[in-house]
Formats: sequence, structure tokens, C-alpha cells
Amino acid sequence: DNVILPIVHIIINIINGTVPDEFKVARIVPIHKKGDKTDFTNYRHILMIGILAKILEKVIKIQLLEYLERDKILFNGQYGLRKKFRNRGRSDRSK
Repeated sequence: DNVILPIVHIIINIINGTVPDEFKVARIVPIHKKGDKTDFTNYRHILMIGILAKILEKVIKIQLLEYLERDKILFNGQYGLRKKFRNRGRSDRSK
């Protein structure tokens, strides 16, 4: 029962077209790439977000890409995020 209420709250927010406040919070974690650890340019960052936000993000991505593919909205040269074109885009650019 304790888990259901927050999930229902999130779903109601999404149905109403609002992003739940819980999804607007992320923790930035610096990851050292190489070189001097005191030089901030030698770090990249990753965002740590909540699991429900991550799941929703993936669902939206899948639905959006299916819509864009089905209605042929994407430019043929658009390779990023497209499963069927991902590797082809890299080889096409290397020629």
C-alpha cells in the first residue's frame, strides 16, 4: 500500500500534462576521465535520477521513436537513437 500512492500521484501528474517534482531532481556525479585529478576539465558528469523517472523516460523515448518512424518524420541522415541505423551511420561517416 505504501508504494501505490506515490505511483498513482505520479501517473495523475503525467495524465494532467505536468512533470512530477520528483522527476525534476537529479544528482550530478563527476567521473574522472584521465589526467590531473585537480583539473576539472578532466571530468565528465553523469546524472543520477530516480528509477521511476528513468522508466518513464524510456517509455516516452520508445513511444516517440515509434511515432517518428511510423510517420516517416525523421530525416534519413538521422542515425542517432535509431536502432536500425545506428551502425550504418558510423560506417557511412567514416568513408
